[in-house]
Amino acid sequence: MFRIVFHFCSQKKAQCLKTNVLDLKDLYNNTFDYTGHGPILIEETEVSYDLLNRDQLINWLVYSIQNCKSAQSFVIGLEGPWGSGKTTIINNVKRILSSDSQSFYIINDFDPWAFGTQEALLWGMYDAIFKSSGTKFSILRSHRMMEQLSSAVVDNYTAGRLIKPIAFDSKNGVESLSEIKEKISAYLQTKNQTIVFFIDNIDRAEAKNVIFLFKLIGTVFSLPKVIYVLSYDRTRVNNIFDETNDVDTHYVDKIIQQEIKVPVITSEQAKALYSVCIENLLLAYGVKKENISSFIPLANYIYSVIPDLRQFKRLINSTFSIAFCQETTLYKPDLLALETIHFVDPTLYSQIYQNRQYFISHDILHDAEIWHWSFDEKEFNEQSKAFFDSLFLDNAIVKDLLAAVFPYVERYKSRQELKSKCYSGSGEEYSSISNNMRICSAKYFDLYFNHSSNNYLKISKSIDDFLNTISKLEDYNSTESLLKSVLEQFSSDNQKEWFEQLQSRIKLCKSNCYYLSKSLFGLIHAIDDSQYFMALSAKQRCEVIIAQILCSCTDLDFSDFLSAASNEYGKIEIIRELAYWVEHQKDANEEIIASRKEQLEQLHKSLCKTVFDNNINLYSDDYYHPRNIRGLYSYCKEVCPEAFKPYIASIISEQNIYRIIWDITTRSIGSEYSYSISKESLDIFFDDTTIIENIFSSTQPKTESEKFVKEIYMSFKDGKADFFGDKAVKSTEEIKPTL
Repeated sequence: MFRIVFHFCSQKKAQCLKTNVLDLKDLYNNTFDYTGHGPILIEETEVSYDLLNRDQLINWLVYSIQNCKSAQSFVIGLEGPWGSGKTTIINNVKRILSSDSQSFYIINDFDPWAFGTQEALLWGMYDAIFKSSGTKFSILRSHRMMEQLSSAVVDNYTAGRLIKPIAFDSKNGVESLSEIKEKISAYLQTKNQTIVFFIDNIDRAEAKNVIFLFKLIGTVFSLPKVIYVLSYDRTRVNNIFDETNDVDTHYVDKIIQQEIKVPVITSEQAKALYSVCIENLLLAYGVKKENISSFIPLANYIYSVIPDLRQFKRLINSTFSIAFCQETTLYKPDLLALETIHFVDPTLYSQIYQNRQYFISHDILHDAEIWHWSFDEKEFNEQSKAFFDSLFLDNAIVKDLLAAVFPYVERYKSRQELKSKCYSGSGEEYSSISNNMRICSAKYFDLYFNHSSNNYLKISKSIDDFLNTISKLEDYNSTESLLKSVLEQFSSDNQKEWFEQLQSRIKLCKSNCYYLSKSLFGLIHAIDDSQYFMALSAKQRCEVIIAQILCSCTDLDFSDFLSAASNEYGKIEIIRELAYWVEHQKDANEEIIASRKEQLEQLHKSLCKTVFDNNINLYSDDYYHPRNIRGLYSYCKEVCPEAFKPYIASIISEQNIYRIIWDITTRSIGSEYSYSISKESLDIFFDDTTIIENIFSSTQPKTESEKFVKEIYMSFKDGKADFFGDKAVKSTEEIKPTL
């Protein structure tokens, strides 16, 4: 279980690093001062501390060196895979030995990577042992000795043989190799110190130099009072020897007299170190303490798949910077999880993207291909189970992380069908997914992979800006002016999305939202009312938001709303629908819902009664809005069914005939937009069509909108029905007449 560890300093930090390139220890101890600009990066440098509590291993290596009394050189091998911490262990050993400078002389800067040729490597070892240790030779003699060594050993050996088998003429000043070694040994015997020769990462040198280096240590430089400490990856060394026919792999075993293996990092060690570092990193990037728990599944995954500190550093540099340094409002736990998967397992990353249908569980109407594909619920569930069975056969370790990111994976993990009548992906879960712009939504899925933006993300930012601004406004006029400017910025499709996001995030508004509801009501007819398949229009969504706010506002504010709406004859149908949406609010107090629904219904009835009492023409320019007449008709059905047709007959004229016909028209959407009139709808308004015929005979449509409405009527009257008996006028685009 991931434990969140918070470190509090008893005193103010005296020295905090003001840089974004840190040592891992600084991150662990939280001794850095992040400015908030740029990525936090971990440097890859040699260090002399150990964060993995491997003191026992370090002390054992020190003990082995201190108690080595060999007549010839002694070779200790520190073996471990890349990134296992060999360099850190060596640096700690050097630090301990350096405190006893009278007994040990440390050679710690010999880098086999730096030597491109065997001759250079030989000269380098010679120089390290003698010049660096203070052994004095004349320049001439030193140079002559090196030339002789070089002549004897470099590039002159055959399989299994290193030393050139020749004798040298001492009369000409040339010594045999054995004589050279004897002289070198004699000089070293005069030294009071034991030379500890550290050679780190031998296996990183060129393959031929690796073999040559082992041979040098086993022959030419097998000298008294010299202890070699070699670090390497045994698998890599064995591969090098296997690839050549010069020397058998077992030759290494003859050279290495004591081999100490670096243990792999245990899960407990990884948790202890990684958890503190991850927590400090998240806090530095601005994640609130109470939200750290959202990253628990990711942290658990990192513990399991990151084997060493070097990989952990690369992970921090490669993934956290992408997740936190981009200007994006995508959900950080999802984004960081995906980037971590990309770092650890690029194949799995591609599988997720290429099989999006199994990971996108919400807003699938925004991806037509997925929506059509998943329409067959039974087939979808069967294919999804087969896909996840196969996926987790080789990736079981990532199942918990993916379950935290993708609801479909969570349902698979808990052995539930991905799609069912009991699971619609709506409610609180959907609200959270929508507000956080999570990857499982079709609106945002691609953005997590291509790191771009789209209208949904832009609208989200607009909502944030809008809610932040209205929280500072203190009057109705300013709120209405702000809302009006926002509506002008978005097209019809974007208005729908804007109000959907506003509804799901209205609870996040930190101020009294009553002025917002009043502004929405005031501008309701300016909001787009385009039709959508199985979805509310922007205008309908706006009504839901108004109802939501009206159920949470004060009694005083609600009374003000009723007063402001008391003469809104052009919004009779809107008020009736508000009563409906108030009744269906789920989060409000039941008594408040019942009371406010009743008051809205009374307001609706009062407006309708006034229309009849004063013969107010709802089709006049002052009050006309499409479908507003439905509010009056619903009142008549309940109170005075016989009054509706006489009312229509009393107001119908050449000026409003097209508006009335448009209100009778049924609009539907499928593969096309369909506009039709049914006899049942017509009978609600008229006993017969004589009055319509008379008006049409004396007037002609003047605009394209009027022509379209008349076409709908004439199709009903004279048009030929299709195979399904439909006489509708159809269009590939929605038509919204201006009447």
